[in-house]
Amino acid sequence: MPPPHGSAHHEGPVIGAGGREHALCWALRKSRTVSKLRCAPGNAGIARDAELVAIPPGAVDGLVEHAAEERYDLVVIGPEVPLVEGLADRLAQRGISAFDLRARRPASRAARRSPRSSWRATASHGGVSRVRRRRRGGRVATLFEARYPLVVKADGLAAGKGVVLCDGARSPSARSAR
Repeated sequence: MPPPHGSAHHEGPVIGAGGREHALCWALRKSRTVSKLRCAPGNAGIARDAELVAIPPGAVDGLVEHAAEERYDLVVIGPEVPLVEGLADRLAQRGISAFDLRARRPASRAARRSPRSSWRATASHGGVSRVRRRRRGGRVATLFEARYPLVVKADGLAAGKGVVLCDGARSPSARSAR
């Protein structure tokens, strides 16, 4: 079990290779409680802030074995795919703590929770227009009746790339959302 925050130095990797993970590595590098920072798999930008480990985010078995061999205190999980594949749960079985960007609830529940229900709550809270599904007319007809600008969210996991902002029904982004 890791020591209380601030009382010792921690080691661990950030999982992922995108901008979100780069920001996490950049911030963690500044912490006085982080003694060794790695990122799996990382990218050229992340390499300035963390040592890279050549294990892809979807290779859950490899990530768990690596974390156990290195005796990490904490693994920071960026992308949703490793969560869906059970990485946080598998790390917990080995006594390794995991943090993910949905840490207010257990990672296994976060991965199984409907992305659509999370999006609805966020859109409602922020006053964002969204197309409501209807049985008749299909999604194309609904796009022409929507209030713009409009945010269209892909259903399911989209690795942070599932949102399109449409200026109007005939805009290129609206056509790609169909």
